[in-house]
Amino acid sequence: MIATDEAASAEIVGSAETIRGQCRRMTSIIRQLLDFARRATPKSAPCDLNQIIAQTAMLIKPLARKRRVKIEYGQKDHPVIVQADPAQLEQVLTNLLTNAMQAMPDGGEVRVDVSAIQALRPEQHQETDQPQEKEKKYHVIRVQDDGIGITPEDLNHIFDPFFTTKDTGEGTGLGLSIVYGIVQEHGGWIEATSESGQGSTFSVYLPAGEEA
Repeated sequence: MIATDEAASAEIVGSAETIRGQCRRMTSIIRQLLDFARRATPKSAPCDLNQIIAQTAMLIKPLARKRRVKIEYGQKDHPVIVQADPAQLEQVLTNLLTNAMQAMPDGGEVRVDVSAIQALRPEQHQETDQPQEKEKKYHVIRVQDDGIGITPEDLNHIFDPFFTTKDTGEGTGLGLSIVYGIVQEHGGWIEATSESGQGSTFSVYLPAGEEA
């Protein structure tokens, strides 16, 4: 229609917007497929979670404003150091924040906080004949939303590749799988808690690095 100039001006604009929107969607799907299929080995370096969270929140801010979502983060007054690939951690946070916003179709608030704990990796809690390792220090990033929540049945599958509860066009079912893989490769793990209609909390555990 656009090429033949047979459509009215308003129709041309509408068609162009449809094409642009679908191109963006296809680009996002292809990028996620590539990320999932050929995830790069992390280029680890000491980095400050304060900076990564603040930078990611700034990048997401325009989309959050459009969706009437407020992102709250209590900046720590000291560095929170982890040994990680900053670009991959930014990807983790971007996916989690985007998921949180999509879970609040009427707007709301997303809260991000960081805390430190002494813990064992989940698999080390299982009984084993091997000597038990000592607890290590982890920094925990929690992303909490006021959204529609996740049913117990779906909660068991949210990290499975291609599993999604979103409407057509909202997601590919790869975002959380990519997040899961990145966190595992950094020596950490991710947990999710949620109730239908009560929001969700995603907790990312990362080994603490040496602070200056």
